[in-house]
Amino acid sequence: FFYNKFGQTRLPPAQSALPKWIKSLNAAGISVNSLQLDGWWMNQTTSAQNSNLIPDWKQFRNSLGKDVNLLLYKTYFSKNYDLFEKYNKTQSPKGVWYPVGEDAYKFYTDLFKAFIALGAKAFETDFMSDHLLPTPGFANYVEGLPLYHDGLAKAALDQNLPVQFCMPSICQVLATAKYRAVTNVRVSTDYATEKVPDKTGADGWVENYVIGIPSLITWAIGVAPSKDIVVTTEMKKPIGGMQAIYQNSEMDFALAVLSTGPVGLGDAPNFTNISLVQKGIRLDGTLLKPDKPLTAVDSTFVPSTRPHGLIGFLPTTKGEVQEFTFTTV
Repeated sequence: FFYNKFGQTRLPPAQSALPKWIKSLNAAGISVNSLQLDGWWMNQTTSAQNSNLIPDWKQFRNSLGKDVNLLLYKTYFSKNYDLFEKYNKTQSPKGVWYPVGEDAYKFYTDLFKAFIALGAKAFETDFMSDHLLPTPGFANYVEGLPLYHDGLAKAALDQNLPVQFCMPSICQVLATAKYRAVTNVRVSTDYATEKVPDKTGADGWVENYVIGIPSLITWAIGVAPSKDIVVTTEMKKPIGGMQAIYQNSEMDFALAVLSTGPVGLGDAPNFTNISLVQKGIRLDGTLLKPDKPLTAVDSTFVPSTRPHGLIGFLPTTKGEVQEFTFTTV
Protein backbone atom coordinates (compact mmCIF):
# COMPACT_ATOMS: atom_id res chain seq x y z
CA PHE A 1 0.00 0.00 0.00
CA PHE A 2 2.58 2.51 1.18
CA TYR A 3 5.15 1.94 -1.50
CA ASN A 4 3.14 2.47 -4.66
CA LYS A 5 0.46 4.99 -3.72
CA PHE A 6 2.02 7.49 -1.34
CA GLY A 7 4.48 9.19 -3.64
CA GLN A 8 7.22 6.60 -3.20
CA THR A 9 9.26 6.11 -6.35
CA ARG A 10 11.75 3.75 -4.71
CA LEU A 11 11.20 1.17 -1.99
CA PRO A 12 12.46 2.17 1.44
CA PRO A 13 15.06 -0.51 2.26
CA ALA A 14 13.49 -3.35 4.23
CA GLN A 15 16.84 -3.86 5.95
CA SER A 16 16.34 -0.66 7.95
CA ALA A 17 12.68 0.31 7.45
CA LEU A 18 11.16 -2.71 9.22
CA PRO A 19 13.32 -2.53 12.38
CA LYS A 20 12.59 1.22 12.64
CA TRP A 21 8.85 0.57 12.28
CA ILE A 22 8.86 -2.05 15.03
CA LYS A 23 10.87 0.19 17.34
CA SER A 24 8.35 3.00 16.79
CA LEU A 25 5.47 0.68 17.72
CA ASN A 26 7.27 -0.54 20.82
CA ALA A 27 7.95 3.05 21.86
CA ALA A 28 4.21 3.76 21.57
CA GLY A 29 3.40 0.86 23.91
CA ILE A 30 2.57 -1.69 21.19
CA SER A 31 4.61 -4.78 22.03
CA VAL A 32 5.43 -6.56 18.77
CA ASN A 33 5.85 -10.31 19.23
CA SER A 34 6.43 -11.39 15.65
CA LEU A 35 7.19 -10.04 12.20
CA GLN A 36 5.78 -11.87 9.19
CA LEU A 37 7.84 -11.61 6.04
CA ASP A 38 5.63 -12.38 3.06
CA GLY A 39 6.60 -13.76 -0.33
CA TRP A 40 8.98 -10.96 -1.26
CA TRP A 41 11.55 -11.85 1.44
CA MET A 42 12.89 -15.01 -0.17
CA ASN A 43 15.36 -16.07 -2.78
CA GLN A 44 13.28 -17.95 -5.34
CA THR A 45 15.77 -20.76 -5.99
CA THR A 46 17.22 -21.42 -2.51
CA SER A 47 16.13 -21.34 1.14
CA ALA A 48 17.77 -17.98 1.70
CA GLN A 49 16.75 -14.34 1.73
CA ASN A 50 16.46 -12.01 -1.24
CA SER A 51 19.79 -10.26 -0.89
CA ASN A 52 18.61 -7.32 -3.01
CA LEU A 53 16.11 -6.40 -0.28
CA ILE A 54 17.91 -7.64 2.84
CA PRO A 55 21.62 -7.83 1.99
CA ASP A 56 22.86 -8.42 5.56
CA TRP A 57 20.54 -10.90 7.25
CA LYS A 58 22.50 -11.06 10.53
CA GLN A 59 22.44 -7.29 10.89
CA PHE A 60 18.72 -7.27 10.06
CA ARG A 61 17.95 -9.86 12.75
CA ASN A 62 20.00 -7.98 15.32
CA SER A 63 18.23 -4.73 14.44
CA LEU A 64 14.82 -6.30 15.05
CA GLY A 65 15.78 -7.24 18.61
CA LYS A 66 15.88 -10.65 20.27
CA ASP A 67 12.24 -10.45 21.41
CA VAL A 68 10.85 -10.25 17.85
CA ASN A 69 10.14 -13.64 16.29
CA LEU A 70 10.07 -14.22 12.55
CA LEU A 71 7.21 -15.89 10.70
CA LEU A 72 8.60 -16.88 7.32
CA TYR A 73 6.24 -17.46 4.41
CA LYS A 74 6.78 -19.94 1.60
CA THR A 75 3.83 -21.00 -0.47
CA TYR A 76 5.16 -22.91 -3.52
CA PHE A 77 8.38 -23.38 -5.41
CA SER A 78 10.08 -22.63 -8.71
CA LYS A 79 11.14 -25.42 -11.06
CA ASN A 80 14.81 -24.70 -10.29
CA TYR A 81 14.51 -24.66 -6.50
CA ASP A 82 17.71 -26.24 -5.23
CA LEU A 83 15.97 -28.86 -3.06
CA PHE A 84 14.56 -30.41 -6.23
CA GLU A 85 18.08 -31.61 -6.98
CA LYS A 86 17.49 -34.09 -4.14
CA TYR A 87 13.72 -34.60 -4.20
CA ASN A 88 11.08 -35.27 -6.87
CA LYS A 89 8.64 -32.55 -7.86
CA THR A 90 5.17 -32.16 -9.40
CA GLN A 91 3.72 -29.15 -11.21
CA SER A 92 0.44 -27.36 -10.49
CA PRO A 93 -1.78 -26.14 -13.35
CA LYS A 94 -0.90 -22.68 -12.00
CA GLY A 95 2.67 -23.27 -13.16
CA VAL A 96 4.31 -23.62 -9.73
CA TRP A 97 5.97 -26.72 -8.28
CA TYR A 98 5.72 -28.82 -5.11
CA PRO A 99 7.59 -31.84 -3.74
CA VAL A 100 5.74 -35.09 -4.42
CA GLY A 101 3.90 -36.55 -1.44
CA GLU A 102 6.46 -39.33 -0.92
CA ASP A 103 9.28 -36.75 -0.59
CA ALA A 104 7.37 -34.07 1.33
CA TYR A 105 8.66 -35.02 4.78
CA LYS A 106 12.35 -34.97 3.82
CA PHE A 107 11.89 -31.90 1.61
CA TYR A 108 10.23 -29.85 4.37
CA THR A 109 12.64 -31.10 6.99
CA ASP A 110 15.49 -29.57 4.98
CA LEU A 111 13.47 -26.41 4.26
CA PHE A 112 12.48 -25.87 7.90
CA LYS A 113 16.02 -26.41 9.16
CA ALA A 114 17.20 -23.73 6.73
CA PHE A 115 14.42 -21.34 7.81
CA ILE A 116 15.12 -21.94 11.51
CA ALA A 117 18.78 -21.13 10.87
CA LEU A 118 17.53 -17.75 9.62
CA GLY A 119 15.61 -17.24 12.87
CA ALA A 120 12.15 -18.52 11.89
CA LYS A 121 9.80 -19.29 14.78
CA ALA A 122 6.72 -20.00 12.64
CA PHE A 123 5.82 -20.85 9.05
CA GLU A 124 2.92 -20.13 6.68
CA THR A 125 1.97 -22.07 3.57
CA ASP A 126 -0.47 -20.29 1.25
CA PHE A 127 -2.68 -20.82 -1.84
CA MET A 128 -3.63 -24.29 -0.63
CA SER A 129 -7.01 -24.54 -2.36
CA ASP A 130 -6.33 -23.01 -5.76
CA HIS A 131 -2.64 -23.87 -6.40
CA LEU A 132 -2.00 -27.02 -4.37
CA LEU A 133 -5.27 -28.98 -4.63
CA PRO A 134 -5.53 -29.22 -8.45
CA THR A 135 -1.91 -30.37 -8.85
CA PRO A 136 -2.09 -33.66 -10.83
CA GLY A 137 0.49 -35.32 -8.60
CA PHE A 138 -1.98 -34.90 -5.73
CA ALA A 139 -5.43 -34.64 -7.32
CA ASN A 140 -5.05 -37.77 -9.47
CA TYR A 141 -3.48 -39.95 -6.80
CA VAL A 142 -5.52 -40.95 -3.76
CA GLU A 143 -2.54 -40.93 -1.38
CA GLY A 144 -0.83 -37.90 -2.90
CA LEU A 145 -2.41 -35.09 -0.90
CA PRO A 146 -2.45 -36.92 2.49
CA LEU A 147 1.22 -37.79 2.03
CA TYR A 148 2.03 -34.16 1.23
CA HIS A 149 0.10 -32.77 4.22
CA ASP A 150 1.42 -35.45 6.57
CA GLY A 151 5.00 -34.84 5.46
CA LEU A 152 4.82 -31.08 5.90
CA ALA A 153 3.09 -31.32 9.29
CA LYS A 154 5.41 -34.02 10.66
CA ALA A 155 8.51 -32.11 9.56
CA ALA A 156 7.18 -28.98 11.28
CA LEU A 157 6.37 -30.90 14.48
CA ASP A 158 9.82 -32.48 14.54
CA GLN A 159 11.36 -29.01 14.24
CA ASN A 160 8.92 -27.48 16.78
CA LEU A 161 7.77 -24.99 14.15
CA PRO A 162 4.12 -23.81 14.34
CA VAL A 163 2.36 -23.66 10.96
CA GLN A 164 -0.46 -21.56 9.56
CA PHE A 165 -2.54 -22.97 6.71
CA CYS A 166 -3.67 -20.21 4.36
CA MET A 167 -6.43 -20.36 1.73
CA PRO A 168 -7.25 -24.00 2.50
CA SER A 169 -10.38 -25.83 1.48
CA ILE A 170 -12.69 -27.16 4.20
CA CYS A 171 -11.28 -30.67 3.74
CA GLN A 172 -7.78 -29.33 4.43
CA VAL A 173 -9.03 -27.47 7.50
CA LEU A 174 -10.65 -30.63 8.85
CA ALA A 175 -7.41 -32.53 8.27
CA THR A 176 -5.60 -30.16 10.68
CA ALA A 177 -7.36 -31.95 13.55
CA LYS A 178 -4.60 -34.59 13.35
CA TYR A 179 -1.71 -32.18 12.69
CA ARG A 180 -0.41 -30.85 16.00
CA ALA A 181 1.99 -28.48 14.27
CA VAL A 182 -0.84 -26.57 12.55
CA THR A 183 -1.95 -23.95 15.05
CA ASN A 184 -3.79 -21.37 12.89
CA VAL A 185 -5.95 -21.40 9.77
CA ARG A 186 -6.62 -18.28 7.70
CA VAL A 187 -10.38 -17.65 7.63
CA SER A 188 -10.48 -14.33 5.78
CA THR A 189 -9.70 -13.08 2.32
CA ASP A 190 -7.09 -10.40 1.59
CA TYR A 191 -7.82 -6.70 1.41
CA ALA A 192 -6.87 -6.99 -2.25
CA THR A 193 -10.16 -8.82 -2.86
CA GLU A 194 -12.38 -6.05 -1.48
CA LYS A 195 -15.09 -5.23 -3.98
CA VAL A 196 -15.90 -1.96 -5.65
CA PRO A 197 -19.43 -1.01 -4.44
CA ASP A 198 -22.14 -2.64 -6.60
CA LYS A 199 -19.57 -4.71 -8.49
CA THR A 200 -18.22 -8.22 -8.05
CA GLY A 201 -14.61 -8.52 -7.01
CA ALA A 202 -12.19 -9.81 -9.63
CA ASP A 203 -11.93 -13.20 -7.95
CA GLY A 204 -15.44 -13.46 -6.55
CA TRP A 205 -14.35 -13.76 -2.92
CA VAL A 206 -16.41 -12.40 -0.08
CA GLU A 207 -15.44 -9.36 1.99
CA ASN A 208 -12.43 -9.48 4.29
CA TYR A 209 -14.56 -9.26 7.44
CA VAL A 210 -16.63 -12.41 6.79
CA ILE A 211 -14.99 -14.73 9.31
CA GLY A 212 -17.83 -15.83 11.63
CA ILE A 213 -18.68 -19.22 10.09
CA PRO A 214 -15.13 -20.42 9.31
CA SER A 215 -14.09 -19.37 12.84
CA LEU A 216 -16.77 -21.70 14.19
CA ILE A 217 -15.36 -24.57 12.13
CA THR A 218 -11.74 -24.03 13.20
CA TRP A 219 -12.71 -23.66 16.85
CA ALA A 220 -14.60 -26.96 16.68
CA ILE A 221 -11.49 -28.83 15.57
CA GLY A 222 -9.05 -27.05 17.89
CA VAL A 223 -7.11 -24.60 15.73
CA ALA A 224 -7.19 -20.82 15.94
CA PRO A 225 -8.93 -18.84 13.18
CA SER A 226 -6.63 -16.24 11.72
CA LYS A 227 -7.91 -13.04 10.13
CA ASP A 228 -5.63 -11.47 7.60
CA ILE A 229 -3.62 -8.39 8.53
CA VAL A 230 -5.52 -5.33 9.74
CA VAL A 231 -5.32 -1.88 8.21
CA THR A 232 -5.91 0.35 11.25
CA THR A 233 -6.04 3.67 9.41
CA GLU A 234 -9.08 4.31 7.22
CA MET A 235 -8.24 5.09 3.63
CA LYS A 236 -9.87 7.96 1.72
CA LYS A 237 -9.20 6.39 -1.68
CA PRO A 238 -8.38 2.90 -2.97
CA ILE A 239 -4.70 2.03 -2.60
CA GLY A 240 -2.42 -0.82 -3.55
CA GLY A 241 -4.38 -3.89 -4.58
CA MET A 242 -7.55 -2.71 -2.83
CA GLN A 243 -10.41 -1.99 -5.23
CA ALA A 244 -12.67 -0.23 -2.72
CA ILE A 245 -12.32 2.66 -0.33
CA TYR A 246 -11.69 0.91 2.95
CA GLN A 247 -13.46 2.27 6.03
CA ASN A 248 -13.89 -0.77 8.30
CA SER A 249 -10.67 -0.43 10.27
CA GLU A 250 -12.25 -0.35 13.74
CA MET A 251 -14.47 -3.35 13.05
CA ASP A 252 -11.61 -5.27 11.46
CA PHE A 253 -9.33 -4.71 14.43
CA ALA A 254 -12.05 -5.85 16.86
CA LEU A 255 -12.64 -8.98 14.75
CA ALA A 256 -8.92 -9.80 14.73
CA VAL A 257 -8.57 -9.41 18.50
CA LEU A 258 -11.71 -11.46 19.19
CA SER A 259 -10.68 -14.21 16.74
CA THR A 260 -8.18 -15.75 19.24
CA GLY A 261 -5.71 -15.96 16.37
CA PRO A 262 -2.74 -13.72 15.58
CA VAL A 263 -3.36 -9.98 15.19
CA GLY A 264 -1.25 -8.56 12.40
CA LEU A 265 -0.85 -4.83 11.84
CA GLY A 266 -0.70 -4.31 8.09
CA ASP A 267 -0.36 -0.55 7.84
CA ALA A 268 2.52 1.14 6.14
CA PRO A 269 5.27 2.26 8.57
CA ASN A 270 4.06 5.20 10.66
CA PHE A 271 0.44 4.81 9.51
CA THR A 272 -0.74 2.64 12.43
CA ASN A 273 -3.64 4.03 14.48
CA ILE A 274 -1.98 3.69 17.88
CA SER A 275 -5.03 4.66 19.94
CA LEU A 276 -7.13 1.99 18.20
CA VAL A 277 -4.54 -0.75 18.73
CA GLN A 278 -4.17 0.18 22.41
CA LYS A 279 -7.85 -0.67 22.93
CA GLY A 280 -7.11 -4.32 22.16
CA ILE A 281 -4.16 -4.84 24.49
CA ARG A 282 -3.21 -4.58 28.15
CA LEU A 283 -0.57 -2.11 29.29
CA ASP A 284 2.07 -4.85 29.01
CA GLY A 285 1.11 -5.48 25.39
CA THR A 286 -0.85 -8.70 25.96
CA LEU A 287 -3.80 -9.15 23.61
CA LEU A 288 -7.25 -9.07 25.24
CA LYS A 289 -8.33 -12.41 23.77
CA PRO A 290 -11.57 -14.22 24.59
CA ASP A 291 -11.72 -17.92 25.49
CA LYS A 292 -13.68 -18.70 22.33
CA PRO A 293 -13.50 -17.02 18.91
CA LEU A 294 -16.19 -14.54 17.98
CA THR A 295 -18.40 -16.68 15.74
CA ALA A 296 -21.55 -16.58 13.64
CA VAL A 297 -24.94 -16.26 15.33
CA ASP A 298 -27.79 -18.72 14.73
CA SER A 299 -29.53 -16.46 12.21
CA THR A 300 -26.56 -16.95 9.86
CA PHE A 301 -27.75 -20.48 9.20
CA VAL A 302 -31.38 -19.65 8.29
CA PRO A 303 -31.97 -20.79 4.67
CA SER A 304 -31.66 -17.96 2.18
CA THR A 305 -31.74 -17.42 -1.57
CA ARG A 306 -28.64 -15.25 -1.29
CA PRO A 307 -25.84 -16.38 -3.65
CA HIS A 308 -23.28 -18.35 -1.71
CA GLY A 309 -20.58 -20.95 -2.14
CA LEU A 310 -17.93 -19.84 0.31
CA ILE A 311 -17.42 -20.11 4.07
CA GLY A 312 -15.19 -17.10 4.48
CA PHE A 313 -13.10 -18.06 1.49
CA LEU A 314 -13.29 -21.79 2.22
CA PRO A 315 -14.92 -23.29 -0.90
CA THR A 316 -18.07 -25.36 -0.37
CA THR A 317 -20.55 -25.26 -3.25
CA LYS A 318 -21.33 -22.90 -6.08
CA GLY A 319 -24.64 -21.30 -7.00
CA GLU A 320 -27.52 -20.21 -4.83
CA VAL A 321 -28.89 -21.70 -1.65
CA GLN A 322 -31.94 -23.84 -2.33
CA GLU A 323 -35.16 -22.23 -1.19
CA PHE A 324 -36.88 -24.27 1.52
CA THR A 325 -40.55 -24.52 2.49
CA PHE A 326 -41.33 -25.34 6.11
CA THR A 327 -44.62 -26.92 7.21
CA THR A 328 -45.77 -26.61 10.80
CA VAL A 329 -47.27 -29.81 12.21
